Amino acid sequence: MHNHKLQRLSQRETIAILADSPDIPDDIVARINRSRPCPDRPYGPTLPLVVPEAFNMALDNLIADKGPAGSQHTVFESRWASYDHVVALACSSILMAHMLAGEISIPRPRLLHEHTQSVLNIYSEYMADLFTDPRDSVVPIAHVLKDIGKSFAVAIHPERSNKDQAVHNEWITRRLLADSNLNADQRKVIELHVEEKIVGWALAAYTEKGIPLEDVLQKGRQELQSLFGRCPADYRGRFKFQLAGTTFADMAAHTQKAYFISAADGHIYQDVTDADRYIWGDAANGETEMTLDRLFSEAPEDAGRVRFRGAGRIAVIQGLFPEHYEQFISEVDNV
Repeated sequence: MHNHKLQRLSQRETIAILADSPDIPDDIVARINRSRPCPDRPYGPTLPLVVPEAFNMALDNLIADKGPAGSQHTVFESRWASYDHVVALACSSILMAHMLAGEISIPRPRLLHEHTQSVLNIYSEYMADLFTDPRDSVVPIAHVLKDIGKSFAVAIHPERSNKDQAVHNEWITRRLLADSNLNADQRKVIELHVEEKIVGWALAAYTEKGIPLEDVLQKGRQELQSLFGRCPADYRGRFKFQLAGTTFADMAAHTQKAYFISAADGHIYQDVTDADRYIWGDAANGETEMTLDRLFSEAPEDAGRVRFRGAGRIAVIQGLFPEHYEQFISEVDNV
């Protein structure tokens, strides 16, 4: 089994896996696991996760379509484009197909490729016009890789939890990028985007756990500066703005603004429905914990944007991104 050579899948084979494989099979889990770096030789050679030619073609097309000079789609076309890009990535190997087909263990049933589509669609529909610098070609790739280890984390956890996802997101990203045609700077920037996990912590720490704002910002700034300090010089003028975009798009993918296409039936679905958002689907019964809608403004003026609401959340975003917060906070729904 361990000598089995990876092959590109047909689109039909890929869609069949994406449509009906929420549990990654044990043999696939074992094969993915053999691509992990050895603790004693963290930079030694490891087995590939994809067929490089197929993977690079998928990345090239993703950049061409969703990058700074990407196509201008209607919303309907853009959602189908996101679906097609995810399918193309999944075609790059049976391992990638099963990872993207896997359950990610969030409070509502969701597969990794569905969440990935939601992130790409938030970016396309609400943020893409902010990312027009040539260096922003890394942003769509960061979107598709930011949670790439989440389903594998669930598959190997005894309680099917994704709490260890960060470790797997990082090594799987590094292994995939090793087989990419991206240059060293691009690979490094994407790895740093995937590594970021402090912003969500900071928002929750201040607004939900009562940790003083000064303490939250001190820790958050230290973590962000650590990432920035490792950023290639040519990207430093753009990195923090990119980081805000990739992080906020991932959060907004857990709201009613996000949509994905099901591989099972080809229908478009809202990622968070009223049934997810409210107890028994009824606003009168209060919000559930299945949505991050509460983070973002729902004012009519912000209907076409992803903007944070609430004085506490806005204070965190302003404090962490003092040069880039204006595009991401609400001016009308901030109480």
